Amino acid sequence: MPLFSYTGGPHGWRGVVTRQHIYATHFGTYNKPYPVSFELLIDRIKDPMRSTT
Repeated sequence: MPLFSYTGGPHGWRGVVTRQHIYATHFGTYNKPYPVSFELLIDRIKDPMRSTT
């Protein structure tokens, strides 16, 4: 099960890739005085156009 992490500037991504899903979480400031975070869950089988791996 591959894990990934990307940190660039004030933004950071971490996630897991499985045969069926991609889960990613993001945490950053986006030039705001407070942290902004969100999560993505992509089903690679049901929605193959959203998957780039």
